[in-house]
Amino acid sequence: MIEVELRFPVKEFQDVKNNLLKLGGVFVNKKKQNDIYFRHILDKEKRWIVRIRNSKLLTVKTGVEGKWNEEEIVVDSPKNKIIDFLEALGFEQVLKINKERHVWKLRDTVLNLDSIEGLGNFVEIEGESWGKILDVSEKIGLDKSKAMREGYVRMFKGRET
Repeated sequence: MIEVELRFPVKEFQDVKNNLLKLGGVFVNKKKQNDIYFRHILDKEKRWIVRIRNSKLLTVKTGVEGKWNEEEIVVDSPKNKIIDFLEALGFEQVLKINKERHVWKLRDTVLNLDSIEGLGNFVEIEGESWGKILDVSEKIGLDKSKAMREGYVRMFKGRET
């Protein structure tokens, strides 16, 4: 599945939620996500990443910031065994990210209101095109000039340098 997404930093979510409700947005669910990210030692261009989410969901993302091809499988093994397997294949653990995510749907876009431990609050909008995402962002009161293609991993890594 191809995923086009942008992130917008926000101080709080109440205005976004109010605007979503006015526009007919639907709250889908709330979840905690604990992610461990891995990169392969030979992937110098950083074009793909592997993630273990909540100990059971293994995701491979390929592409460039903001536009990803994503494949997921559920793995029925203990997390430490998955980590050992990935490391044996040449993957290195690069980061752990813990977040609380509130998922909303507005027409054909998905909006994730993410509180990222150690990074802050973001509205992540996923849609079929950049134009559609920017249109939705404007309708819910977000500043288009603050749109970010960088994923959370890159944001954390940028803070380390």
